[in-house]
Amino acid sequence: MDTDNKAIVALAGTVVGWLLGTLTTWWREHMRLRRMAAGLEDELLDIRRQAEGLIITLERGLQWVALRAIAGVGAQPIQHAFYGVAYKEVFVDLGQSQRLSFQMIHSSVDSLNAQVAGLDEHFTASQTVSDDKRDEACAIWADKVKTAFVNTHLLTYYVKRHLANPLGKRVDYLDEEHRAWLEYRAKAEEIADTIVEKSKGIDPQTLATTYNPALFGKT
Repeated sequence: MDTDNKAIVALAGTVVGWLLGTLTTWWREHMRLRRMAAGLEDELLDIRRQAEGLIITLERGLQWVALRAIAGVGAQPIQHAFYGVAYKEVFVDLGQSQRLSFQMIHSSVDSLNAQVAGLDEHFTASQTVSDDKRDEACAIWADKVKTAFVNTHLLTYYVKRHLANPLGKRVDYLDEEHRAWLEYRAKAEEIADTIVEKSKGIDPQTLATTYNPALFGKT
């Protein structure tokens, strides 16, 4: 093989090697981002599971509302740490509706965590409330518990809706999606009111000392 042919073969080998290396790097990065995107979807399942547990905890809070009492909820914040790590990595590969759906879900988690923390803060502050302010404190507590309860239900709605529609069709005002959202919120408010109404005859001592699943919104 003459010198020119050897040079061509060497150059071709270099080009092929560069192409293979580039394609390998691209493929690895592509698969990494796909795993991150899948991780974001998996985290939504975790959020839904945590929210369902929080609903049970808040049902107990509503039962204390029925007794015109204030009690510590002791709920743990919903964890969603992976979103903070992965979202910026896959942002450009998501459609606008997907991005808006993820953002709505995770901002709802942050807001809900703040609301739940506020319940225990209100409980602590209520311990020093004077008797003439007790009714006002109970009314504020009732509003806070019901709001958190409804918003937790709405969070599960957002997650279920996203998982059922991975492209994340946004909710636009005054369309069918918005009407469905309004109906879901109204149903959650109705459930909260029903729990309060059906819990008015519960013995406070029983509620305070016994874990009885039958008490959780099924009395």
